[in-house]
Amino acid sequence: MIQYKTNSGEAPEKSLTPIMQHSQKYYNLNLPIGIKPSDYGLVLFSNDNNYVIKVDNKTQIIMEVKVEGNTTSNHIKYYKNNLNEPLFTWVDTILDESVMRREINKSVYLFENGKQVLHPRTGVTKTAKAISTLKLDSSINSKIITMDLESLTKTIDGNTYHIPYLLCWTDGVRNHSYFVNDYNNDLTKLVKAAFNDILIKKYRGYKIYSN
Repeated sequence: MIQYKTNSGEAPEKSLTPIMQHSQKYYNLNLPIGIKPSDYGLVLFSNDNNYVIKVDNKTQIIMEVKVEGNTTSNHIKYYKNNLNEPLFTWVDTILDESVMRREINKSVYLFENGKQVLHPRTGVTKTAKAISTLKLDSSINSKIITMDLESLTKTIDGNTYHIPYLLCWTDGVRNHSYFVNDYNNDLTKLVKAAFNDILIKKYRGYKIYSN
């Protein structure tokens, strides 16, 4: 006997939003951590060792898997908000089925089972002297805001330009990020929005350190 049920209306669409299993906090963004391509998100397209992966509704990565001898590495370009240029590029080298080394910009991180570890199982160790207790300096002013403006390089007619795309600032408790795409690519509106959030009574007397 076959039983079935009919309902009125359209069937709900199946969500194609991937669930990120593990991530690394980097410049207020969550960079996916993985070993195989499907660990990074939803694989939309693959051709040989090249993959297009959806991380979330605003983020995609393009991955090329390279195998040299016994070493496998994932070469990644990270795109956000439909920018033509990647925000970040990095290389994840697979050390074994659960350990991965990430090289991004000038930094190196080691992850085991999706979590960052300080002392890798590969034999690399770090030694350091114990830190002595310091007396609290009562003259230190903790009322500070740190600000960072990120940019991409673009070559036009043989000239290289730095084009800002992201402004971030923090008071040590709350983090704020402003993407230029959210302001119709108008940098003036982006900066104005950031300072409208800073120039309030709460931050009177604060010093701003900008990079």
